[in-house]
Amino acid sequence: MNQAAKMGNICAGISVAFILLIHYSGLSVFFVKGLGSGFSSLVEVLFIFLAIYMTRQKEFGGFIEFRLAARAGLTMVIINAILFAFFQYVYYSFIEKDFVNRFLPDYEKWSVVMGTSKADIEKYKTLLGTTFSPINAAWSSFSSMLFCETLLALLFARILRRVPPEVPRDS
Repeated sequence: MNQAAKMGNICAGISVAFILLIHYSGLSVFFVKGLGSGFSSLVEVLFIFLAIYMTRQKEFGGFIEFRLAARAGLTMVIINAILFAFFQYVYYSFIEKDFVNRFLPDYEKWSVVMGTSKADIEKYKTLLGTTFSPINAAWSSFSSMLFCETLLALLFARILRRVPPEVPRDS
């Protein structure tokens, strides 16, 4: 599973680099969070696919059972989730310490444009203001990545599995 581990490290590195690039470009916190999350999600989907595909090609000679394909995908997912959660903790603890105070005005501005009611905006602002912490952000990132990406890894493992022609295919 060397390819899967490598893909997990590269995926986390690209996502972190992109978020830091946007952060230090001076764009609004709301924009950084939205664009960074969207880009990270696309990168993660691509790298789950690549982890399974490259494992199949380079480690198993073009053939891979579902079980091994799933293991490759899950290895990539777990490594990426751990590294990205660690980054989230460091980011909100040391780089963006004042995240909530910078995020809420942008959130309110965009919510008004999107037609969200004032009551809903205030409810979310109160909730975020009282519950946000670096460890919560890291845990939220980790758990959501594990859930969503595990499903994608299993789907891609099913699609990319390929057994040699003389071996009967498992269903």
